[in-house]
Amino acid sequence: DVYTEPALENSLHYFTKTFSSIYLENTGNSFEMSNLPVLAQLSAINKILKKDINNDGYTDIIISGNMYNSEVETPRNDGSVGVYLEFTPIKGFRAVPTKESGLFLNGDIKDMEFINLKNNDYIISAKNNDLIEFTRIK
Repeated sequence: DVYTEPALENSLHYFTKTFSSIYLENTGNSFEMSNLPVLAQLSAINKILKKDINNDGYTDIIISGNMYNSEVETPRNDGSVGVYLEFTPIKGFRAVPTKESGLFLNGDIKDMEFINLKNNDYIISAKNNDLIEFTRIK
């Protein structure tokens, strides 16, 4: 009902095979595509940070996002509160639930970085039309 049929026939069309958030692993001669866990699929991802959070020698990732500004016919993406994805070589990435990780990055986050202040590690998050937020990493 938003667009009339003749307008759609003459418009530019794009196609996709998936809307999943994925990661690509370089296997040497090619890339292997894997879906991120379900908790990483709840909303748009705007930023990914990489770091060995649990000090096990493997790089983990933290994602954040959401997208509050969207077209009239598209509802806003606001289902994410950030996700800590712990990596193990056997199982790949595991989404650590918020209750277990303590990570809560709520809002329309557009950027974030790791910082260190007075020997404490933090994530600094920049939200659209909101205050900057600091999350301490233990």
